[in-house]
Amino acid sequence: MSAEPVAITEAVKTLLIATLALLLGFEVIDMTDAQMALILGFYGAVALVVQVLFVRNAVTPNQNVAVRKGDDGG
Repeated sequence: MSAEPVAITEAVKTLLIATLALLLGFEVIDMTDAQMALILGFYGAVALVVQVLFVRNAVTPNQNVAVRKGDDGG
């Protein structure tokens, strides 16, 4: 997972949403629109927190970027 952590976590998130859509499409599960909105909203919030907490630590800054002398970053 260290090679491309952001791409891998996005792929997992997409797979989970696609699985939910597939189950709904084949009527394996039954949900109202309100239930689906609640699940997607909660999932989006949890996925964002997980990505910020875990993926950010696995991403390293680009060491090839030159910083200009006297540049305060602002």
